Amino acid sequence: MASSSSIKYWEAACQTCGTVRVKQKTKPTSCKEQMRTGPRSLRLCGNRLKGVVDITAKVEAALLRDSQSQEKAK
Repeated sequence: MASSSSIKYWEAACQTCGTVRVKQKTKPTSCKEQMRTGPRSLRLCGNRLKGVVDITAKVEAALLRDSQSQEKAK
């Protein structure tokens, strides 16, 4: 079981970027996707996220399946 201080995986909807996935400890409130504003310029999106869902269990299960399949391939 994961503790409350461990990294979690979140999925949310951003008005500009669409569906985004975030890896951080706390529930995200704003989008941090990088947007290219010029040939040499980047900025963070910054829009408010909606429909934030904790997908930690789903992601960890997929990571576990991947590691098990890689061990079987050896």
